[in-house]
Amino acid sequence: MASKYLQYNKGKISLFLILSLVGVFSFWQREMIGYLWMQGKGQLSIVSNTIPLDDVLKSDTISAKNRFLLELIPEIKSFSEKELGLTPGDNYTSYYQQKGKPILWALTACPPYSLEPYKWSFPILGELEYKGFFEKPLGDLEAQKLQNQGFDIELGEVSAWSTLGILSDPILSSMLELDTGKFVRLLVHELTHATVYISSDAVFNENMATYIGDKGALQFLNQKFGENSPVVQRYKETLQDIELFSEYTVAYSKSIDLLYKSLPSDSSMWPILKQRSFKAYKNKLFLLPFNDRKRYQNVQKLALNNTFFTGFLMYHNQQDSIQKLIKELHAGSIKNWVESIKG
Repeated sequence: MASKYLQYNKGKISLFLILSLVGVFSFWQREMIGYLWMQGKGQLSIVSNTIPLDDVLKSDTISAKNRFLLELIPEIKSFSEKELGLTPGDNYTSYYQQKGKPILWALTACPPYSLEPYKWSFPILGELEYKGFFEKPLGDLEAQKLQNQGFDIELGEVSAWSTLGILSDPILSSMLELDTGKFVRLLVHELTHATVYISSDAVFNENMATYIGDKGALQFLNQKFGENSPVVQRYKETLQDIELFSEYTVAYSKSIDLLYKSLPSDSSMWPILKQRSFKAYKNKLFLLPFNDRKRYQNVQKLALNNTFFTGFLMYHNQQDSIQKLIKELHAGSIKNWVESIKG
């Protein structure tokens, strides 16, 4: 009898300890739990208000351009799976109408005199150099907190995102504003995220998706429309400008990093040197031989801070090393590289 009583009390004590630990964790991580709740609610709100693509295509009010892009999606997915080794799943089988409004914002931050990005920690995902918000006021609040601590911050609209294969990602109405090449590039980029995700390594994940999006789209367009087609020629010119802009900005980011690591002892000079460096970046940018000089005109209007460069490096800093790796270890095959990572 005493033994049963002891076992009963041990069970009560164990349950009490578990509940106490859950309570302590919930209190300690209450901010993260609240954030994840809001993100989940935002994502589910979008998913629950999507329309099957088949229904969209039945509409007689859809524009010819939008119909063309939507009808291209199954071919893009099939190509991505067969030729690039990606796993499209049931992504992009539905459509979400944004009604001209942004639906997601990403916050980035870094110290005022360093290109080391601020990182947030998330369950499963690990550490990330950005934090998303479906409700902009919440993003503004966190951005203001970081800015008050002296960080450079940027809260920008996001044109697309991936749920990493957890949910079926919809086509957003804003995606259909892109031309054919950029549309294919974006879809292949996001399908890469849905296929491969390395926890706590956003730089690799984004660089990988950027590389496969850029090169994979070109492969698809060549196969679908022919190498000499206007679609391919337009995309090649876009890609040339992207690569030129990328090479210049990556190199300049490294020079800014060196500047910060060799700042003079007189800290009153630091803001002057920083702004002078940003101004020089803008001035030299427009000396580059772009195919379309209007493509980066908006950079001239931006009030640059460090997040512009850290954000850019997150997507483009490993392009050369990735290309070299694929060439040397996988005979130039993106599919073989993807398969090796998927294991």
